[in-house]
This record gives sequence, C-alpha cells and structure tokens, in this order.
Amino acid sequence: MKKVLIPAFLVSGFLAIIMMIMFFTGVIDFNNDHLEALINGNRHYIVKKYDKALDAYKAGLTQKPDDERLNRNSGLAAYQLNNYEEALKYYEKAIQNVERYLKTGNSNLKLGDNASEPNGKLKFYQQAAEIYKQGIIKFPENVDLKYNYEYVQKKINELQNKNDQNHQDSENNNDNKEDQNNKENKNNQENQNKDNQEGSKQDKKQDNKQDNKQDNKQDNKQDNKQDNKQDNKDQNSKDDKGSDNKDGQNKSQNAEQNKDKSNKNNSSSLSEAENGQDKEAIAQAQRVLEMLEQQEEESLKNNQEVKNSGKGAEHDW
Repeated sequence: MKKVLIPAFLVSGFLAIIMMIMFFTGVIDFNNDHLEALINGNRHYIVKKYDKALDAYKAGLTQKPDDERLNRNSGLAAYQLNNYEEALKYYEKAIQNVERYLKTGNSNLKLGDNASEPNGKLKFYQQAAEIYKQGIIKFPENVDLKYNYEYVQKKINELQNKNDQNHQDSENNNDNKEDQNNKENKNNQENQNKDNQEGSKQDKKQDNKQDNKQDNKQDNKQDNKQDNKQDNKDQNSKDDKGSDNKDGQNKSQNAEQNKDKSNKNNSSSLSEAENGQDKEAIAQAQRVLEMLEQQEEESLKNNQEVKNSGKGAEHDW
C-alpha cells in the first residue's frame, strides 16, 4: 500500500486555523486573569468571607462579563450578603440549572419578606412563584422547587386575604365615618333648628313683651285718661253737689228767714187779730204759715237726699 505524505506546512497551517477559531470563540483563552479571579474568590467564599469573594468575582467579570461561573458565584456571594437585588442581576447570566431557579426564586421571596408595603410584598411573592413554576417545568423531579412554590403560593393567598380584609375594614370604617358625619350633621342641623326656634321664640317673647309693654302703656295711659276724666267728673259732680248743698243751705237759710219773718208777721197778725181783725185775715195768715212750713220740709228733704247720695262729700250735713 502506498503511503500518502502530507506536507508539514499544511498540517501546521491547519492547526493554526483551528487554534484561531477556538481563540475567537473563547474555547482557548491565553489570558487567564478571570480564572485566577474565580479561584481567588472561591478561596474567600469557602472561609465565608463573602465580601472579599464578591470583590474577586467582580474583578474577573471585568475581564469576562458573560462568564457563567463568575456570574453564578457572584450571585451566591451577594445572596449571602443579603444583597438580593444584586444577586438577581448575576443569576440572570448564570448556568441554566436547578440552582439558578431556586436562588432566583429565593431572592424574590426574601425581597417580599423585607418589603414594608403589602403591594410590594405581593409583587415579589408573585415573581418568586413564577420562577419556581418555570423551574418545575424544566426540572419536574426536583422536590425543592415544588416545596418552595407551594410555600410562596400560601403566602400569596394569606396576603391577598389580608388585603381584602383590610379593604373591607377600610370600607366599613369609611361607611361608619360617613354615618358618624351624617349623624353629626343631623345633630348639628337639629341643634341649629332648635337654636333658631329658641331664637324665634325669644324674639317672639321679646316682641310680645314689647307689645304688652306698649299695650300696658297704652292701657295705663287710657286708664289714666279715664281716671282723670272720672276724677274730673267726680270733682265736677262734687262741685255740683257742693253747689247744690250750698244752694240748699242758702235756700234753707232763706226759708228760716222767711219763717222768722212769717212768724213775726204771724205774731203781728195774731196781735192784730186779738186787736179786732177779722177772721179772714187770720185764716190767710194761717195758710201762709202752712205754705212756709211745707217749703221748709221740702228743703230739709232735699238736703237729706243730697247727704245720702253724696259720695265722698267733704261736709256732712
């Protein structure tokens, strides 16, 4: 059999081409700085110096930022330092394995636990549940992914129920507050109406008082006028009665004077009768005397009537 000889330069050229392809594709790296950074970081990580380990991994990522091993180890170190958001950034470029889904889901779970707002908690819990779910689809045999999914799903349900209860309580409080405000407004309105009624009653009372005062003043004025008129009338009546009494007294005095005169005349007449006047003269004198006595009795009778009918007379006859 005849051997085929291949020139040495062809073999060397072919090997050179293969080496160049491997170099450009990253299979062969003549610069080993990122490998040294990976080894250095692992040394710190083993002794739990996670901050120094992370610094070493970051130094290697400056040389090769897409290296899966450096990104995976950087995520682990950041997770141990409780830098969960930073760990998520590194896990995105890590190797697609079970650990990546577990650590990514766990980082979201930790962020949810540390969140203060209910909505923030719910957001991270839902993201963790979605990561676990994706890992279960790719690795259905993994028990840890299933357990973590059920755990975070339970927290989601509890948080949603709590939010619903808080929302219901808030609505009830708002309703109670609105009812309280309505009740207070109603009481204020009733008090206002009561105050208005009392004010109106007070005004009415004041008006009635003013009217009564005016009426009383008018009545007193009218009564005073009537009293003055009555007093004037009584005074006039008193004056009239006094005048009547005075007239009666004068009349009585005149009657007495006439009687005395008549008696004198009678005495004279009797003397003349005794001296021989006729009986006719005596009879005439007798008639005159009877008339005078009758007038005197009438005068006395009038004076007696004035005394009995006189009200509040100054003199008692």
